Amino acid sequence: MPKVRVSYTDSEKSLKLKVVDNNEVVSSFTLKAKKSFDGNIIIYDHADVDIVLMPEQKKIVTFKKDDVNGDIAYGAATRLFSELSRLGIIDRNTIQGGSTLDSYESTILDNELKSPIKLVLLAISKWVESERPYFEYGQDYEDLVADRMTDPSDEESTELGEVPQDKQKGSIVPGYYRSPYWMSYILENKEE
Repeated sequence: MPKVRVSYTDSEKSLKLKVVDNNEVVSSFTLKAKKSFDGNIIIYDHADVDIVLMPEQKKIVTFKKDDVNGDIAYGAATRLFSELSRLGIIDRNTIQGGSTLDSYESTILDNELKSPIKLVLLAISKWVESERPYFEYGQDYEDLVADRMTDPSDEESTELGEVPQDKQKGSIVPGYYRSPYWMSYILENKEE
């Protein structure tokens, strides 16, 4: 049976795991996670959801991040639980809404392994890595839009005074009206 070494790095708040078999590293991965007082492992690596692994209750719960829409969090939780059920880690029939808004949970299947939590962490780590290009692309796009607004290229900008002034701008006729009944008089005067 492979041994798993776990080390916590306080400065980075990351969880480093190595799966070792016959003194050979079979798999190693890093998760941005921390352990709570009650023994739950909270994974912060995903951009849309926080994943809580509850070893005592044999549950996985996802919570949306503060600045994320509930629909986006639902999509991320659905993809996570679909992947974990495809791998045979969770029971698809136990996927349900959690006790708080936009949280989802599922139960880990019973097994005879000594430490199934390490395999669950490995599966979650691989899923987060498969999702990483999507949320990195979103961040790159937001940076691109911000750069276009704050530092536009010469083609997308004009110097002050380069665009001539118009006599009247926009679609609203300047003046004071209190009701739409005046519109007919204004339009009559405009046509002259």
